[in-house]
Amino acid sequence: MGKSSISRSELLVLRVLSTKGALSIEEVSKEVGLSVKEVKHVLDLLPIKGLIKEINVGKDCKLNCSQCPLNLLCPRVKGCMRSLTYYILTEKGSKIIKNLLK
Repeated sequence: MGKSSISRSELLVLRVLSTKGALSIEEVSKEVGLSVKEVKHVLDLLPIKGLIKEINVGKDCKLNCSQCPLNLLCPRVKGCMRSLTYYILTEKGSKIIKNLLK
């Protein structure tokens, strides 16, 4: 996958996830300066490319809290029963962003 196969918006999102870690769609939007609608479009495409993954935490979560990488962010751990979605880089996404930012 070369630089030309990743759009400017995708690169912005990958870069912020690589530096900030797990973020919600609203947090990504704020960090990259794009609308939530634009960010949602990017976040829909990047998992298809294998560069990020979506993690749902909260009341509908099926993960073991003690092993979850998002347990400090999780509303369920904090006693709240709502669901939140976070986005994180995959190993492939981490490698791609490191190569693109060289």
